Amino acid sequence: MDLYKGSVEPANQVHDFNPGNDALGLFWTIPIARENLRAYPEDGSVVLDLSNVALADYGTVANFFMGKPSIPSTLNLRIEWSGNALEEQVFHSETDNFEARLRKTTVSVTASASTPSTGFSFSNDVSTTMTEYAVVGSERNGSFLPGAGGDGQM
Repeated sequence: MDLYKGSVEPANQVHDFNPGNDALGLFWTIPIARENLRAYPEDGSVVLDLSNVALADYGTVANFFMGKPSIPSTLNLRIEWSGNALEEQVFHSETDNFEARLRKTTVSVTASASTPSTGFSFSNDVSTTMTEYAVVGSERNGSFLPGAGGDGQM
């Protein structure tokens, strides 16, 4: 999660909360326990609920990529995709070995982050949070797409 004072541009970034890199170089990715992600296919809703996730605050994305020091921080995040998921849209490309089945929906996000050693904390104001576009769905690519050398199973 990145925070800015003013417009979203590099000069205005004040916090860059992220989990860093893994041993193979994969960055900005963490494992999530199954119980933290719940899907309800009957109404097309999905809930992601994370509490006290250990992250690092690098200050800026540039600091992260330059390997500068970070400060231990925590994140709480709840995302709820819900509503009347209208018709399914299917995107398929044999050339790119890609398929997605998506349904447009609504989303609600509650997020907070803190850096205890500096006394910093942040919580979003749900009443002023606006979402332009949200979908729920599934996608397959590479060997997970039937006919691309895999069996198509996820």
